[in-house]
Amino acid sequence: MWCCKIADLVLRPRLGEELFDHYFARRQWTNSFQYQALPHLLAYPTADWFGTEGREGRDEVLRRALDLAIEELARAMGDEMESWAWGAIHRVRFAGQLAAIPDLAEVFTAGEVAWGGDEQTVCQGMFEPGSGYDAVVIPSWRQVIDLGDLDRSVGTHTVGQSGNPASRHWNDLLPLWSTGQYHPLPFTRTAVEAATESRLELSPEAAEGR
Repeated sequence: MWCCKIADLVLRPRLGEELFDHYFARRQWTNSFQYQALPHLLAYPTADWFGTEGREGRDEVLRRALDLAIEELARAMGDEMESWAWGAIHRVRFAGQLAAIPDLAEVFTAGEVAWGGDEQTVCQGMFEPGSGYDAVVIPSWRQVIDLGDLDRSVGTHTVGQSGNPASRHWNDLLPLWSTGQYHPLPFTRTAVEAATESRLELSPEAAEGR
């Protein structure tokens, strides 16, 4: 959040609203600003960006940005810093298109969980500053493959195997995915048969008969 406020104070006055919103407020802001532009700006502070030449002008802007970040955090999570957590404002919400209809939101929302990280972490959770701090890019599938014994492989994805909200497999994988856990990935026919709970057979012949 501090980096977001720094960008707002440094870039917006120079770029203008349209360019700032286009290049900063959308995806990829982390790479282009935090890890390319910002280090250079901090190492070589000039009046063009900080209003005053040298470290004094730079440090004043950094302090102002930090104050703004703390104020926003306090509004979002209260004044007790000990209770602050990134996941309280950085969340993942799994909602289908029909969840945009208020009366259907609960039915078509598979879950909402706190999430860590950002665009640069291994288990990434990139957010777009222009639309808040919720994660918009996440690892939807994780797996660990055992090449010595494929039946010992594990994996998980975000919500569940079924796209039907009435199914018990609609969102039963969310607790695993959101806590870094996995389920078995049987590979051989014997292992698959042993793990099978139900079958759905699609028959072209039956379809033609109808």
